[in-house]
Amino acid sequence: MADRDIGLEILEGIQEIKAYKSGKIDLKIRELKDPSPPQVIRRRLEQDGGKASNPQSSKPLSYFLGGE
Repeated sequence: MADRDIGLEILEGIQEIKAYKSGKIDLKIRELKDPSPPQVIRRRLEQDGGKASNPQSSKPLSYFLGGE
């Protein structure tokens, strides 16, 4: 694990907030969907034969969480 300078990361974040508030930069915005209910996830896992835990699965994780 790489060493991190948490203090520096916080200061950089504060600088980004100030730049955003002054209109100098735009922040990246991501919209997330609510995950599927647990019952749906379980059903998809059962239908796929448990391949979600397999890195070689042909279906992306978003399929099991409700993205597809």
